[in-house]
Amino acid sequence: MHPNNKTKHYQRPTIRAAARATLCAALIGLTTIANAEIVSRQAPVSIEADSAELQDTLSTYTGNVRVKQGGVTMSGSRLILRRGRGNSFTFTLSGQPAEIRQASEGPNSPAIRGTARRIDYASGTETLELRGDAVIYRGTEKIAGGDIRYSFKDRRTSVNTRNAGGSNGRVKITLQPGSGEDGSEETP
Repeated sequence: MHPNNKTKHYQRPTIRAAARATLCAALIGLTTIANAEIVSRQAPVSIEADSAELQDTLSTYTGNVRVKQGGVTMSGSRLILRRGRGNSFTFTLSGQPAEIRQASEGPNSPAIRGTARRIDYASGTETLELRGDAVIYRGTEKIAGGDIRYSFKDRRTSVNTRNAGGSNGRVKITLQPGSGEDGSEETP
């Protein structure tokens, strides 16, 4: 590239900005799940399973496990729930795959579905992790990698390829052109 070529110089930052905007739009699905969790944090948690083993600080649920809190539903084959000090807890939901869903909340808020081999949540650090071949679908958009981690405190999403069996060691994002973050048509 020639240093006096202003067109090329101008396009490079624009492409970077577009890539950042694209990534933000793709990750909005996980953010929406996180926001639903924040809104429904005071809602009761309902757990159903084929069997349960309950102890003071450790509970294990197995067989067709369903967890529901507010508008967020999770399912898997095994849930391990550990209670800590105060009201803190962690859980690990595993399955083939484990799944998290949020129904559509209107025409500009498509349904969201996330899958992974394991879903971890820690109330103390306020983090949700989809681990092992993690995928988030938001309408027709998709983000996939080994692990997807969301911090409620920092409102930050990270995707890595550490446990990416099916994605060839790459983070993959699929966005549909022509719609903005709010679902409306973008104008050039």
